[in-house]
Amino acid sequence: MKPAIPSPRLRRQAEAIHALGPRPLASLLAELAAGAPFEDRVEAYARLPAALIALYGGDRDRTELLALRGGRQ
Repeated sequence: MKPAIPSPRLRRQAEAIHALGPRPLASLLAELAAGAPFEDRVEAYARLPAALIALYGGDRDRTELLALRGGRQ
C-alpha cells in the first residue's frame, strides 16, 4: 500500500516542527509513542516559537549543551 500524500496543512506543520530542532522533535515523538492524540500534539508543537526555543537552547539535546560547555560540571 502506497502512503498517502500529506495535506498542505500537515506539510506546514511538519516544516514548523522540523525548524524547532532535534530536541522538540524527539519530545513530540515520545509523546506520540506514549499514546498522545496525534492531531492535538502536532498542532501544539507546530505553534511553538522556534526562535525563542533556540534562544534558550531548547532546540538541542542536553548532551550537546554539555559538550559545548566542556562536559559535566
